[in-house]
Amino acid sequence: MVSIRWEDFSISEEEDDLDAKSVVLYNNLYQVSIHDLGRDWWHMCVVRRDRSSPRDWRDLQRIKNEIMGEEREAVEVYPRESRLVDTMNASHLWVAPAGVSWPVGYIQREVSDRVEGVNKQRPFLKTPKGFGEGEMSLDAPIMVPPSPPVGLRKKPSSEEGTSTAIFKKIMSFMEDKNK
Repeated sequence: MVSIRWEDFSISEEEDDLDAKSVVLYNNLYQVSIHDLGRDWWHMCVVRRDRSSPRDWRDLQRIKNEIMGEEREAVEVYPRESRLVDTMNASHLWVAPAGVSWPVGYIQREVSDRVEGVNKQRPFLKTPKGFGEGEMSLDAPIMVPPSPPVGLRKKPSSEEGTSTAIFKKIMSFMEDKNK
């Protein structure tokens, strides 16, 4: 397996065609456009610098963690055809406010880098926090929304208001940009 060096993200200082509520970050592998949707909701457009498809789930998770924080949740939407936007090799992540959980998904954390039966997984380039503390199983509990879905749940938590260093830089950059 080829190990690719991962550099920290930095904010682009170049003028671009994005509006006042957007910022662009780069590292050696990815370009990430971040748009403030208001009330702490964010849209992230992730593009590989070589313009190939950014479909590495672990990379997208790492990008979300490094920029928006480890305890924020994000989703990709596979829309009905009448709302489809597909103009380039990009992944679009919709990031919820701190402390908000989507009403679907797994309830508990399960992380593995080993082969279990027919399940293949590659080794981690960077070992995730808490790795090895539990056993992987194929029957992790799944959260299913009530019918009809009632929207997002806000859970009280101590991580509300926390943000990464790059997120703080983004906020400062956007404030300066809008002066």
